[in-house]
Amino acid sequence: KLETFQKIAVGKTAPELEVNDTKGKPVRLAAISSEFTLLIFWSTNCPHCVSMMPRVRELYAGQSPKRFEVMAVSIDTSRTSWTNYLKEEKLNWINVSDMKGYYGKSAEDYNIYATPTVFLLDREKKILSKPITLMELEQALRDHGLIR
Repeated sequence: KLETFQKIAVGKTAPELEVNDTKGKPVRLAAISSEFTLLIFWSTNCPHCVSMMPRVRELYAGQSPKRFEVMAVSIDTSRTSWTNYLKEEKLNWINVSDMKGYYGKSAEDYNIYATPTVFLLDREKKILSKPITLMELEQALRDHGLIR
């Protein structure tokens, strides 16, 4: 675990991810070409996640021009709960899940033991910050000129 924590420290390049989207198509983190990427590990069973996602949707939709992409990695194990929540909340960004909960490769590669866990990455996928709260996330986005 300590070795993994060192690999996901601020300043390091984020480990590559390849996880299937809602249609079963694999999506690679490295293939995201936006200036910044907000990588969010979350679950529909997590009250903090459920309360955070609508605000992230507002921030994402309010970009002009669009400078960051969201890759939301669900650690749900129920495909129905996951896809229904995405439809209800209209979360129209990159949504992926391996349906293995905390035991999936991406959760293990990023030492995910609690949700939400958020990483702000630059174009080269270097980890710029790891905000814990919604306030910290908004501050990180502000610090990089992504919101006002």
